[in-house]
Amino acid sequence: MLFRSREELIRNYNEFGVNNYWCTDEIINDSEDKVNFLVDILQSLPFKVKMSSYARLDLFCKFPWMISALKDVGFVAWELGIESIDKKSGEAVGKGLGEDRIYEALCNILELTKSEVFLQANWILGLPNDTPESLEHLIDFLKKPEINKVIGRNSPTSLKIMDSNISNFTKHNYKLSTNSTLPYYNWVSPTGLTVEQANEYTGTQGVGT
Repeated sequence: MLFRSREELIRNYNEFGVNNYWCTDEIINDSEDKVNFLVDILQSLPFKVKMSSYARLDLFCKFPWMISALKDVGFVAWELGIESIDKKSGEAVGKGLGEDRIYEALCNILELTKSEVFLQANWILGLPNDTPESLEHLIDFLKKPEINKVIGRNSPTSLKIMDSNISNFTKHNYKLSTNSTLPYYNWVSPTGLTVEQANEYTGTQGVGT
């Protein structure tokens, strides 16, 4: 948990003037009990806080009340590992919402926060179902006015396959070769997309903003 007690937050404020936090908890909204715990403590403080954290979009989709509850007690920024709008690609990394539900969830955040919470969306390019056409479609998706309004920053990275996660992708029939300068494998995806092609979409002319 990001802090142990209400008293810890009050002490930090009284002794050091601290009221702005980046929460190191891996996922701030991974259970209803955790969100209720946070809301109860932060509501009881005699001062305002500003909180930033990682969060899961699928859980905001499942429990939309969390969005308003966290925003109302001082959350001003969330970093979301959305990874892909393609359902099959997303499922490969445990993020299988698919485009329609991602769109719905992001629009819900926009409506409930009134753009008062900054969102960074992280994307992985080169997942099993990705093609140049699907990455172009992702760019078009991010250009939609309502999506462009709710996401403050897009942070794309090409898929990184290394010894620690290689089994997750060899089962999807990636073709791998060693890289002499980096600790990652070069790859060709099941659709024929190469890591070099994926890298071309990571800049400001692609998915990155």
